[in-house]
Amino acid sequence: NNVLLDPDSPIENFYLITDVGEILKVENMGLDPIVQRVFVYDGEITEAESEGGTHYFSVVGETETMLLATTDFIGLDTIYQENNAEITDFRLDRGKLYILSNNGTEGKISYTQIGEKNWKEKDIPSPEFNRLFVMDSQMVLFKYLADDATLLYTNIDDKEWKEKNNFLQEFYKGYAGIEEIKGIISIYGYSLYDVNSVYFVNTSLDYFKVRVSTNHYNVINDVYFEKNFDFDKENIHVGNYLNDCECAFLFRFSFNGDIEQNVFKFLQTKSLNKIKSNKRAKNIQAVAVGTDGMILLINRSRTDIEEDNKDIKLDKKANFTIFPNPVGNQSELNIESEEIINSLSITDISGKQSLYIYQIGQTNYTLPISNLASGVYFITINGVSKKFVVE
Repeated sequence: NNVLLDPDSPIENFYLITDVGEILKVENMGLDPIVQRVFVYDGEITEAESEGGTHYFSVVGETETMLLATTDFIGLDTIYQENNAEITDFRLDRGKLYILSNNGTEGKISYTQIGEKNWKEKDIPSPEFNRLFVMDSQMVLFKYLADDATLLYTNIDDKEWKEKNNFLQEFYKGYAGIEEIKGIISIYGYSLYDVNSVYFVNTSLDYFKVRVSTNHYNVINDVYFEKNFDFDKENIHVGNYLNDCECAFLFRFSFNGDIEQNVFKFLQTKSLNKIKSNKRAKNIQAVAVGTDGMILLINRSRTDIEEDNKDIKLDKKANFTIFPNPVGNQSELNIESEEIINSLSITDISGKQSLYIYQIGQTNYTLPISNLASGVYFITINGVSKKFVVE
């Protein structure tokens, strides 16, 4: 469901949050992943964030809701607790902690300085507002509802909430959606009646519209880009499926006249549910959770582990075969292995990883490769590599 990624950790070390109330620690994702369960709760983990080396996450049980903090998942501190209520969202901003909760009939925002316990409270107009964004003491409320794009905003010291009417009017009446991302852009929305556009709202509550291709519907499931993102040049990581391909994909907002160059497809998963980056690499590196338990490492450099093993002799002790090779107009590469395939990766001639799959658990596997451009590639299975050519 979610990724908990400490900005100080390498991209191949991170935490995964499952839909059964557990947090898994993943290490060495680049080659042979080590997965360890570090937290389990009889309930739901609703949100998770890291800041300053501390991990914060909210849990909701049958009768209580809590915000927990930890640095190593060995010691846990209960930062906030409320009975017969639910934490629907929380935010960290400039050393302060903001918690949005409701008991089904009314909601509130509780806030304090991190490390202190003198909580202050601010009422919200309706418990339907279950998402919160905070920046520089400005708070924005919105809903996870497909037919309501209402935004409410206020400063922390103001008593009244104001409504952003212009933004709502820009959407077609009757069907709109509000989602969120973090960074310099705070909130985005989209209308399914206007499939050519995605609407963004910045922290000053001004909106702007970005054009996308007419061939792609419902293009927003999760979006991630860096703070200094260049809309005209760089790829945005987008999750959900295309009209003609049930797959997750990367999408470039600046349309260059060629659909195939504008989209990079991940055929192994239908949607990227959560995407995060540690922002440390020169090139954008991200880890994404997809449907069916798929985990993808996107646009990342070679890891230290891969660099240490770069002198692996091709075809030495290889106990698998691949065909056809070269690959012509075929969209699939067939793999027959003498032992169970635990992990599989594809890298190009420069060492950039194009694909990574783990826990395949089969000896024969058909790999879709229609998204690979012409060139020389290396396929690595269980630590052994072979070369193949896409014509």
